[in-house]
Amino acid sequence: MAQVYSVNAVGYVNLNIPAGFSMIANQFVQPSYTLASLIPNPPPGTVAYLFSNTTGYDINTFDDADLAWTPHPNATIPLGTGCFILAPSAFTQTFVGEVPQGTLTTPTPGGFSIVASQVPQAGPISQLGFVGEPADVIYKFSNVGGYSIYTFDDADLAWSPSEPSFGVGEAFFLLKNGPGRQWTRSFSVN
Repeated sequence: MAQVYSVNAVGYVNLNIPAGFSMIANQFVQPSYTLASLIPNPPPGTVAYLFSNTTGYDINTFDDADLAWTPHPNATIPLGTGCFILAPSAFTQTFVGEVPQGTLTTPTPGGFSIVASQVPQAGPISQLGFVGEPADVIYKFSNVGGYSIYTFDDADLAWSPSEPSFGVGEAFFLLKNGPGRQWTRSFSVN
């Protein structure tokens, strides 16, 4: 009898989303990255703010009459990116999918972008594979405290005031004060 081995790993995370604003990330390979697929049943009135550094915000609301995202249900949250969520009440969102493996590349364009580790893993930004460059700025959002700001110091080549850490399912704003580049990380479950 032949044995079959899979190199794929499936995972999930139950992300507790508080009432008010928070930043969430897409960290699983999915058949579809649309709002309707990733967040199919949030509380009615939930608003998703998807950001593009070329077009600004694409704002979508989970309509309480149709129980669907409007006006753009096919708006996407690609792997390694995220969005702002404004929830009228706390809820838990379960994300399920394949854990990304291999050489993972997330574009980080010049200017602002919302990004996250492609791997559903918590830790300091360096452990998540992000290598800071002089003048990079990370804006980490907290539902209760607003933004914490971290700058990559060009003299010390270190994050100031300290190295930021992120939880599973947490996205952040990245400001690249120079040309964009790729956030590349090699990751394997096995």
